[in-house]
Amino acid sequence: MKRLIFCLFFISSFTQLSSQISENFDDGNLSNWEGDISDFIVNTNGQLQLSAASAGESFIYIPTNFYDSLIWSLDVDLSFSPSGSNKLEIFLGFEDPTNPTDNALALELGESGSNDAINFVRYIDGTKTTLASGTMGRVATPFGFDFEILRNSLAEWIMSTTDLETSISEEEFRLILTEDPLPQMNYFGMRCTYTSSRTEGFTFDNIMLTELVPDLIAPELSSIDLINGNEICISFNEALTSNTATDLSNYTLTPTIEIIDAQLDASGQKITLTLQAPLESGVEYQIGIQGISDLFNNIITPTDRQLMYFRSPEPGEILVNEILFDPYSDGEDFVEFINAANEPLRLTDFFITNDDKPDEEFIDLDLILEAGEIIAFTSDLNATEDIYLPPESANIFETDIPAFNNADGNVSLYINNGIGQRVFIDGFDYQEDYHYNLLRDTEGVSLERISLIADSNDPSNWFSASANTLFATPGYANSVRSDGNTSSDSAIELEYQVFSPNNDAVKDILIMNYKLDNPGFVGTIQIYSDRGHLIKTIINNTLLGTEGVYYWDGTNQEGRLAPIGMYIVLYELFNSNGEIKKGKEVCVLGQRLN
Repeated sequence: MKRLIFCLFFISSFTQLSSQISENFDDGNLSNWEGDISDFIVNTNGQLQLSAASAGESFIYIPTNFYDSLIWSLDVDLSFSPSGSNKLEIFLGFEDPTNPTDNALALELGESGSNDAINFVRYIDGTKTTLASGTMGRVATPFGFDFEILRNSLAEWIMSTTDLETSISEEEFRLILTEDPLPQMNYFGMRCTYTSSRTEGFTFDNIMLTELVPDLIAPELSSIDLINGNEICISFNEALTSNTATDLSNYTLTPTIEIIDAQLDASGQKITLTLQAPLESGVEYQIGIQGISDLFNNIITPTDRQLMYFRSPEPGEILVNEILFDPYSDGEDFVEFINAANEPLRLTDFFITNDDKPDEEFIDLDLILEAGEIIAFTSDLNATEDIYLPPESANIFETDIPAFNNADGNVSLYINNGIGQRVFIDGFDYQEDYHYNLLRDTEGVSLERISLIADSNDPSNWFSASANTLFATPGYANSVRSDGNTSSDSAIELEYQVFSPNNDAVKDILIMNYKLDNPGFVGTIQIYSDRGHLIKTIINNTLLGTEGVYYWDGTNQEGRLAPIGMYIVLYELFNSNGEIKKGKEVCVLGQRLN
């Protein structure tokens, strides 16, 4: 197979000019052919087929010119096992139609025994000499092959056959003929020898004889593709020399990342570069390419191309940010995600699922999400826009998504990792009672994520979208959200001190961010009135991470809205090492005045 690949390289390094012979027999016309024409027909499949009346020998040929570099190509189908009495001779070139074996070059198919090979023979003054033979047994049984014979300007002859059913190719032989017999020849033809049972067993199609001239044009860059962060694929329009394609000094990458390997593929047209370190996501690079040549030493014009790589998300980098699972009767579900990484990410070949049913939809999109970018998906974009009136900047796509349970359920995001494996990125097991408990009806109300730091399945990290945004924010910033920043030395810090739980999208909940130096702390957070009465316990002896968020929605322990006034947030944190963190923060529960 390696040598056959070289043959294909060589052919691709020529420019094909006008064909000397080009016959596919679709027009049913044999007027260009001479010889025993009456013994042949064009069958209903548009193929030249022997159709002789009785046993014998039939010869059909066509005049042609022969040039310095040529390729012969034809499809041959024999419905029987060739033998000495049922055989085919393909005359690649001959001098005299009245005596073709006086001076000729031919392929012989058929001989006594069971190891029939394709023989390449030459006739000089009627004397036959076998120049080369192909694979033993290659034509010992019925076959359908595409024959290709290349004769190049270096006097090299290369022949291959390709099975018409399996498309499997095999090189049969190659040799050099220092003496060129073709200038004396003027014809191409086929001679069939057959018994009475094989009078229709020879079929031919797609006969071509084409002049080839050396390629004098430099290779052209077809494309540059990023396989992954460490590999770049560079494609050209023709085969290249291995030594120039794999020479690392022919490539530069800016900003600089060392190129440690270059491999040329079997076609000779694709180069894979391997980098010592991965490309950074979202960074623009410039790749320079020079000094690469084709098989005739035509060197490319030095070129520079821009490229930018966007990596796929890791688990936890794209998060569920909002979900509407109980829409109005004239609306549809939607789900929203956010890029929580600090760099752009490429989201492609991904699935949105409801693992509770289970139900899933493959999303056939290729998206680049900037850091912090939000994207929503719904099956009815018009209805979603008509009901919730999102701003023009809202990022919403219409596509099929899973049906979400109207009470409790799941939404998850998976991606394909490129090697047939599905990778879980994020998921949220929602419940209807995560909604603000003072809302009388949650139909058409979405659940919004509060913090990107807190866990997706932390119930305290979700809250109802505000009335001021018509109870949902598809494709844009949530009405209730926390940036998770703390600027003081306190273990727990309020994002703001005054809040008004009236669902107007303006500080509807009191957000409490915490950030700790070490894991392992257990915490209690409680809300007291300014007179020292316990209003609500937010958490009680709860194991904390190193950072996160909790909120107070303004209700008391019985679920009723607390009165307007000043309140104390009291917290106590401790760990197994005896370290204790205590503190208090003051907040005000108020109401906005119109």
